[in-house]
Amino acid sequence: MNVWQVLNGEVEPGEHVALIDYDGHHQATATAETLADGGLRVHVVTSSLFVGSDLGPSQDLYLSRQRLLQRGVTFTTDFAVMEIKGTEIHGFNVYSNEWDVLGPYDTVVTAMGNDAHDSLYFALKGKVPELYRVGDCVAPRKVDMAILEGYAAGKRV
Repeated sequence: MNVWQVLNGEVEPGEHVALIDYDGHHQATATAETLADGGLRVHVVTSSLFVGSDLGPSQDLYLSRQRLLQRGVTFTTDFAVMEIKGTEIHGFNVYSNEWDVLGPYDTVVTAMGNDAHDSLYFALKGKVPELYRVGDCVAPRKVDMAILEGYAAGKRV
């Protein structure tokens, strides 16, 4: 399952959850916090040096890690996930190239990749005099791109 299915309540994760963080932002860390707050045991796996590795510019890397540790969340970093087999995660350490199997877990949740949310744009296209695509309507990215595109669209209006 993915983080959006968990956060929207579409699925019920089991007691012991592995969360694969290939997002590096709040998508993964907030989901891990939510699961841990629900009393679940959470283990975050990432190929990066830190869980939430892209949170540095927002000044939330330290605080996010602190909140996760206070909730008992555990981490495996530097681990490239190559396959999810049932409730086991198969991959290797990105520095030593040693293969390993993590798990088993009751549930594996992924924080990786998103889809563009462009249905409203296409529903309005040709029906309004001016229409611009910005942010996740164009492609799933971080908020800085949405702000930049929104600024550019605002200048055109």
